[in-house]
Amino acid sequence: MSGHKESDSLEGHFQASQIAFLRQMAHEMRSPLNSVIATTDMLLGGAYGEILPRQRIASERIMRNGERLLRLMDNAMTFIRASANGLLLKNTQINPVDLLQHCLDQQLAAASKTTLCTVIQRGPPSAVWGDPDYLGWIVTGLLSNALIASDQGETQLSLQADSGDRWIIVLTDPGVGMTPEEVSQVGEPFFRGRAFRRLHPRGCGLTAAAIKQVIRMMGGIIRWESTPDQGTTVTLNLPLVMPEYPG
Repeated sequence: MSGHKESDSLEGHFQASQIAFLRQMAHEMRSPLNSVIATTDMLLGGAYGEILPRQRIASERIMRNGERLLRLMDNAMTFIRASANGLLLKNTQINPVDLLQHCLDQQLAAASKTTLCTVIQRGPPSAVWGDPDYLGWIVTGLLSNALIASDQGETQLSLQADSGDRWIIVLTDPGVGMTPEEVSQVGEPFFRGRAFRRLHPRGCGLTAAAIKQVIRMMGGIIRWESTPDQGTTVTLNLPLVMPEYPG
């Protein structure tokens, strides 16, 4: 027994060391990358004088790829920390209706090509306990993917209380969908469905993987159901009160 405990202790120490190293590396990379993005933004804003059309196109490309790299770093760190149960989650009272509405408001510009609405189903909880920042990040990330996958029709986001001490968020889109084999792989690092890759070739496939691990830490479950060319439904089942020591 003592040998198993020592092995578990060494493994936990190794994981903590890995997380600390990656956190420091991400910090060291983020500082110069933010400087590049800020300088490019000033260049586009005319701080260094007028730029030619070709220079503007190149500068906008630098900006897009710099921001993409920042998102990749953030998603990678979130995935690594959550996978090792090392993510620090707040546990505060949240109004779930307000949370979903805020996420919808953030996506209004992206929703210009499809109708987006909130469907509040019967008996939604008036309050839940969890981390509002990470819950918002989860819903916003799933909404963003749903809108990318859908070029027309209605994307629906619904909220309802589940039996007992849990609540449910359901997101349904009329997009490109996935095959059963692809559905079984959603949430694996760097996996993206073939049809989705055609629509969003610049993605990296870490968002869903990070979301899956964060939801697990929250004591929740996420499930994808999909049909090719018909759309996808994502169901989040979460505890009304997030456990203090998840995982």
